[in-house]
Amino acid sequence: MSIASEPKGRGITVTIKYGKGYEETWAVFNGLPAEVRHDLMEYFGLDEDEVAGLTLSEVVVNATNLAHGKGNVAGILGGTVIPSPQQARANATRTTGDVWAEAAASTAPPAEPEENPVLKLIEGATDVPTLQRIWAENQAAFADSAVMDAWKARGKALQSA
Repeated sequence: MSIASEPKGRGITVTIKYGKGYEETWAVFNGLPAEVRHDLMEYFGLDEDEVAGLTLSEVVVNATNLAHGKGNVAGILGGTVIPSPQQARANATRTTGDVWAEAAASTAPPAEPEENPVLKLIEGATDVPTLQRIWAENQAAFADSAVMDAWKARGKALQSA
């Protein structure tokens, strides 16, 4: 059955917002669930193997967390998204077709893990209300025990100061 012959009403729309305000960046995905899943993976650079066992709802939550994280880095910390050297080489290979560059990119050592931007927010918090706001705005990041531990330690330090 082709996509065009699907009955009306079977498509879905997923809107991912990078922040809370209307003026924030939005990404909107329309289509059948399999199409939206594919588009989300491509748009956010999600690895197919990593999301293979996830439901579409879980993929949407992961994509939303990525968007919020990028929005926080840009809006709160003033950062920009710059590809890693390996990703830049991979992008260059795709445009040039250079097999030697592709081989070098595929054998390059893995990049050092980037520090979680929420850890920097926690470190920079100067009062408990700011620390509480960081928690409220970055719920997904607190699944990482290092983030939760840093948050608790900073809260104790601020209360005793």
